[in-house]
Amino acid sequence: MVLTNQRYETFCQRLFITGDQPQSYLDAGFECKDLLVASAAATRLLKDVKIQERMAELNKAIATPLIADVQERKEILTTIARDKSPERTRAIQELNKL
Repeated sequence: MVLTNQRYETFCQRLFITGDQPQSYLDAGFECKDLLVASAAATRLLKDVKIQERMAELNKAIATPLIADVQERKEILTTIARDKSPERTRAIQELNKL
């Protein structure tokens, strides 16, 4: 759900793209005298439930089923432990490095 407050929505979008809280706050149109104040204000804004929900929504949108989640990795490791295939063991070691 897109936020109705345009500055809040812009803040979320910029933060999602850049990961830079103070700059995202400024890019959203909020005015601060310096980055330290912007950082504190962005931190306060991130405590807002609507902001948290929007950020979770944006993060969920990029989640892909092509990447093994924690549960799937546990299942693979269990299979490997039972199978003892050296190729699969190396594959999961590489995957866990990522």
